[in-house]
Amino acid sequence: GASNVISSTYFNISQNGNATISSTTCVDTSNGNTTVTNTSTLGVGTHVIRCTVTKSTGTSANAQTTIVVNAAYTGIGSGTYQPGQVVTFAGIQWNVMNDNGTSVTLITKDVLSSSQLSSNAPKGFYKDDKMGHCARPSYAPEYHLYCFSNTDSHYRVYSWEFSGIKKTIENWLNGNSVLLQAKEDGGLINMSFSDGISNYNGYVRIITHSETLSAYNAGYTWHSNPDFKVATLTSQGGSRANGSNLVFAVNTDGSVGGMMATITLSGWGGQYGALVRPVIQVKK
Repeated sequence: GASNVISSTYFNISQNGNATISSTTCVDTSNGNTTVTNTSTLGVGTHVIRCTVTKSTGTSANAQTTIVVNAAYTGIGSGTYQPGQVVTFAGIQWNVMNDNGTSVTLITKDVLSSSQLSSNAPKGFYKDDKMGHCARPSYAPEYHLYCFSNTDSHYRVYSWEFSGIKKTIENWLNGNSVLLQAKEDGGLINMSFSDGISNYNGYVRIITHSETLSAYNAGYTWHSNPDFKVATLTSQGGSRANGSNLVFAVNTDGSVGGMMATITLSGWGGQYGALVRPVIQVKK
């Protein structure tokens, strides 16, 4: 675990008056009052630490705090993972997207539930059981500049940075203690990706347009199965619409089919979709 001197990291100890501090002793009251000095010696679990400061005059004072030690990231296991393979990590089932030998890119096997979306979405982005990638002006005007406009048949430049989905899945990840610990321990990789206009880094995202096409071209079916719909960052509608995030399903014969997972306003149907599948990259 992390190495921190307990007395100086978790307590503010200073001399009060002329008498000097002669000793500082810390014990783990939840472990038989064992003397502790550094967090590196604490096991996984909750520890109630009490530190006692004694002056040269013999007088003393104490204070206590609680330190929670989480289990360190142990990876998803060694071995080779195949695209589409189902694995369980952090209590969640995932489909494998790619295994590069040292890390594995995963996409949730199922879309986020209504409760997961509503509890993690920024205000105004989840309405009537539907998730808007960017909100309509009446929902959150400050985001509209980066959304598709259905009023003038023109596409506005799409920005992942201002996307409601971005904040939603970040909140979702941080709400899972195992995923959060993996991020803090370095088990989750800070991925580099693009929304078609700008480049970004992040510990969680949604599948990109190029990844969806690569999966299809390789003959993988997990991405296009109606039960495993995906949400992507950029468009696939015959031709890309100026970086907009309109997404269409690729049929088994390679033709453009129905909506794969619109998580933004659609210029054709004017509908919001609630089909969101987060993507992470984990070390083995």
